[in-house]
Amino acid sequence: MKLQNLFALSALSLWGADGRTACSQKVLSSPCRESDPLYAGAIPDSENPLVVTEMPDHVRPYVLRHLTGTTVAVGATIFRLLVTGASSDSKLSLLSIYGSGGPRIATHYHTRFFETFFCVKGRVRAWENNAGRELIAGDFGAAPPTTFHSFQLLEPDTHLAAFIAPAGLDRFFMTVGESWNSTSGSSFSPDAPRPFPDDKFNGEASRFDVNIDEGYFLNYDLTNATTEDGQTSWHQSSNALLGKPRSYYIANNWGPKYLERSLGQIVQPLATRAKSDGNMTLATITLRQRLPHDDVKLLKFLDSQAFQVLEGLFTVSLNGTNTTLAGGDVVFIPAKTEFRYWSSAKFTKVYLGTAGRGLDSWLLERAEKWDHAVFPAEM
Repeated sequence: MKLQNLFALSALSLWGADGRTACSQKVLSSPCRESDPLYAGAIPDSENPLVVTEMPDHVRPYVLRHLTGTTVAVGATIFRLLVTGASSDSKLSLLSIYGSGGPRIATHYHTRFFETFFCVKGRVRAWENNAGRELIAGDFGAAPPTTFHSFQLLEPDTHLAAFIAPAGLDRFFMTVGESWNSTSGSSFSPDAPRPFPDDKFNGEASRFDVNIDEGYFLNYDLTNATTEDGQTSWHQSSNALLGKPRSYYIANNWGPKYLERSLGQIVQPLATRAKSDGNMTLATITLRQRLPHDDVKLLKFLDSQAFQVLEGLFTVSLNGTNTTLAGGDVVFIPAKTEFRYWSSAKFTKVYLGTAGRGLDSWLLERAEKWDHAVFPAEM
């Protein structure tokens, strides 16, 4: 069976209605909403049924604005739960972690969970077995099951995103953390940190497959933000994404890149089904602004997926409602849910996690190898 036929089992793409003739001469910053159904349905958050402020307790499409969602403090570090087992049918979790330095997380491993680290801003020191890196914005690390790992937030304002599959580790942080809220909208509490709950953390860890071993040797000998194994490659040359499940790092824009030329979108795979033992795929997707002639397809996949916006404006059309997301916002799209998407800014970048095959796989089927971090200047 041809590869495109196999993929058709996982994704359904339909031609979107055109209705754009009257707008063809207008710039995107001033769309003709009357004749373009893709612009219809934009409503305030207070009236938008997709926008929630707390995690849903069942599977449904939803949008969480930046710095909203179920939030707990584990010592001085703030964990925001953006996708959980309850909201994803136990497929995957997405945590946003905020802080400014503080102690290193205890060295541990999991027998079930494939855990990842994506630095959104600031700086994070991460260890995976004997390999260490200092991650800056866009850098990525992956710790498959049985990998000894730890991390530490270093900069005064650091944000780390963690996709984990399958779901379940989110319940650990809900158990050991304390409910936290900021009346000012701060991402964490810089001047009044809470003490780390050592006894509770250590007491509950094994129940959630967090197997602590502080006797494991961590290599602190980092030069140019890397241990010896990365001296010739970290932020200097291409970082390969091999198929075998093992721990690895990919520096921002130094991994493999593919261009879907007709849409002007670049996919950078960070985790494949092979790397994650079939649990999930991860990628960043860079999008140019939607043009009047673009074919904005209606898509439907057999696996759930979540997008977190890194830059720009990402618009999703779901259930007849258009919602535009900005930096830090998250949209969760369950399996078998139809949606359209596009960029409403000249340059948009999103971080995508899927529970199997999702938009990243669909784009890769249509893409060509590309050696650059941005799309062509002329398309």
